[in-house]
Amino acid sequence: MIMKKIPLLVLLIGVATISNAKTHSLDRFLDNRNLVLQVLGAADYYTTNCSELSTSGVEYYQLALEALKLNRDTLKDEPLYISAQNIAKLYPSCKSIWFDFKQFGIEWLIKGFE
Repeated sequence: MIMKKIPLLVLLIGVATISNAKTHSLDRFLDNRNLVLQVLGAADYYTTNCSELSTSGVEYYQLALEALKLNRDTLKDEPLYISAQNIAKLYPSCKSIWFDFKQFGIEWLIKGFE
């Protein structure tokens, strides 16, 4: 099971280097196109199968689409977005996905377990 979690951990590691769970500026999370696509993919899997985006998550999602010059339809064709969704499928539970979002300080994107 640890090997299955490593890919999502690797994709989120870049996010962890710029995140601050207590005070976050959404602009800080839009700098790296590849990371944004991966976060959106994992978040979409989570919202489809587990819970919903937080208020900040909804705002981030919209800003991310604008920054990437994408919409929901074109987003679904992005390989890194698809890859992140496939990685998220490997998790045994919604709680374990949320826990990794929390580990990397981006749990503010999604509603989860506390």
